[in-house]
Amino acid sequence: MNKKNLSLDRMRTFVRVAESGKFSKAAKELGIAQPSVTRHIAELEEELHSPLITRTTRSLTLTSEGKMFYDKCVEILNLVENLTQTVGKNSSTEGKIKVSCTVSLGVLYFCKIINKFQSMNPNTNIELSLTDERIDLVKDDVDIAIRLGPLSDSSLKLKVLGSSERLFVSSPSYLNDLGYSPKINDLAKLDCVLMKNIINSEKLSVANKGNDEVIDIKLSGNLKVDNGLAVKELVADGRGIAPVHNWLVNDYLLSNSLLEIVKDYSLPAVQLSLLYVPQKAELLRVRALIDFISEECLKIPGISK
Repeated sequence: MNKKNLSLDRMRTFVRVAESGKFSKAAKELGIAQPSVTRHIAELEEELHSPLITRTTRSLTLTSEGKMFYDKCVEILNLVENLTQTVGKNSSTEGKIKVSCTVSLGVLYFCKIINKFQSMNPNTNIELSLTDERIDLVKDDVDIAIRLGPLSDSSLKLKVLGSSERLFVSSPSYLNDLGYSPKINDLAKLDCVLMKNIINSEKLSVANKGNDEVIDIKLSGNLKVDNGLAVKELVADGRGIAPVHNWLVNDYLLSNSLLEIVKDYSLPAVQLSLLYVPQKAELLRVRALIDFISEECLKIPGISK
């Protein structure tokens, strides 16, 4: 066996090709020529006596042997990096961490959380991506993802950070135009700003805080958006009502730019979760950030265990 062909460099090349989906992209990320990437893969396949990647003119996929080899490579590379950080001279949090977070929560709170973590760990290089799309952490090479709502990806580890309280809000100007304080049965006939990227966002079950009676309501409105910050601004501008997360509008509630309505009813809380690739959590810097986020997110208005 030619051990040189099973070097860490070739394993890193294979992992980057598998995760990026392109030889050219892997070469760019690794800072090497594309022929070197091709040679590394060929040498691995020759040494292992097995094809690792199926290539077409437009894409590439891992063979069953390639998938198994990928898992082992990631495990080995993370172990080596973790070992280096543990016994070497570098600080335990030195290196890159890729984080993904929902847009509104990221803009309002997680940017500050990341900034605070980096002020305590200046050698950490963090890439923060804000998106409401469900991403593939392995394919997109993301270490940590913060998401709202139910999640069920069995290939990842899930850490429940807490529950996010929701409430109904409206602007003082909209309520003045109505001429009355709406009750729960009035909501169905009021103009509501809805989220188009949430299934059945117009159908809600609410509970009476006094007797726990649960009733179903259906909201309506002729404007749907795909971002919570847009909902916040539209409602504050007098567009109508909306069910929102407490953390999204807390500052506007404090300044009376928005007002809570139907306070005698509560909306179901939404789970706030942290997803991570199991092997990545073995890296000390990733584990440190996971622990830091777990503590800091409970300081966000409306987030509780």
